[in-house]
Amino acid sequence: MKRFLLYGLITALLMLFSFPTIVAQSNTVSKKDGRIIATVNNVSAGMLNKQAQAVDDAKLMKSFDITIQWWSLMGEPVEKYDFTWYDSGRFMMGNTTITRNMLQKYPDLLKRFDNIQPVEVWVFLEGDMSGKTLSVKRGKLPSSSLSTSRLGSYKRDGQSYDRYSTSGEFIYMIDQVKILASKSERKGDGIVGGSPHWNEFLFWDDGSSHYSAKSYKKGNRSDNALLKSNKLSFDQIDKVTLTASLHKVEWPDYELEAIADRYAKYESGELNPANAAKELEDLNDLLSGSGQTVTDFNIESRDGKRGVVAGDGRILIPFKDWNISSYDPKTRMAEIRKDLRSEVDSKKLCGRKNYSSRSEVIIKILVYSLATVNSSGDYVIPPKKYGRVWNDWLPPLVLTAGNFNDKRTQAEKEADERRYEATKERNRSECDSWEANRISQIESQLRSEGIAVQD
Repeated sequence: MKRFLLYGLITALLMLFSFPTIVAQSNTVSKKDGRIIATVNNVSAGMLNKQAQAVDDAKLMKSFDITIQWWSLMGEPVEKYDFTWYDSGRFMMGNTTITRNMLQKYPDLLKRFDNIQPVEVWVFLEGDMSGKTLSVKRGKLPSSSLSTSRLGSYKRDGQSYDRYSTSGEFIYMIDQVKILASKSERKGDGIVGGSPHWNEFLFWDDGSSHYSAKSYKKGNRSDNALLKSNKLSFDQIDKVTLTASLHKVEWPDYELEAIADRYAKYESGELNPANAAKELEDLNDLLSGSGQTVTDFNIESRDGKRGVVAGDGRILIPFKDWNISSYDPKTRMAEIRKDLRSEVDSKKLCGRKNYSSRSEVIIKILVYSLATVNSSGDYVIPPKKYGRVWNDWLPPLVLTAGNFNDKRTQAEKEADERRYEATKERNRSECDSWEANRISQIESQLRSEGIAVQD
């Protein structure tokens, strides 16, 4: 079973910034009319994320820009993201490196390189916010879900008041279903992907710490006290500094492999590049009933729907409520995908009763359909259902290591690290059996429903 983290919301901060290949950019903005709008530019893709996992195996993304919009509508959080990425001028497939300069002599391959789009993108955010100043009567404490710090005092009408500043920190993983990416240097217009639950929107620092490590409130939907606290924290934001970093990107491997394979065949003489021009002429004849030459096409988003548009503006695949995985201009057909069901099946805490040393396994299910449609949007190959089952494993919340105002000796630090790793391994072993059995049960149930299970 292929395992990967879609969210990793807690884990990301617990690695304590120990990987120098993470390159993040920040932007500070004020909330205006109840809405936070921030653009973080020129974020380097880096090599490793905060879990020390490879961010981009193909090394194709150099950097990205992201515009973030958060607000509250009818008491619920709403989020929207616009994403633009910039290529590195190369990609890697195994030990093979293909550069854009290498493809200059083969226009058909150069065009395919320039049309590459990410399949999935995850972006990790860290927030450091300041809230509105609070004034309370002397002898009372401020009512705030955030951290408070006394600024001073004043008198009014003979009554003494104390002034407090408010501040807080949070983390958040923008998962791939909320980001629409286009080809390099072209903005992928974001969609409003519904309203997340307040307890799964931003993960706030819970105000406790062990040495310098932070502990973050977990997203339990049934925790009404946490819901109230998270909602109040968001409402009290006045100014926020957002830091973005790339967590993971996945590419259409079949297209990268096809470009690399054809390049090798052109170079070896197995294929004649001149035939590509004839193929392009045939392609243009197929696509253009009016005699116009199609030299470009792009998968675009309009009003939350996806379609394929030719370079001259003609719609090649109609805009509908579906995701377009790929488009074949020669056949004028597109593979489309619809997510039918996405849910958390179950969770399990592993480890000792001490909350801060426990780990959590979350089993998730995604059911989707794949089909092929023609230029009218009619099915050529009818939808077939597929399912994926995977785990998110969140290690112990508190890591007893840090480098800010840390008064431990080196020996004490190393001992704490060993205890943490031992706890993590013990918890992992405890969870393994339960996880394997539950995933097997879910996969069997999906197959009984006629759903093909994907690894």
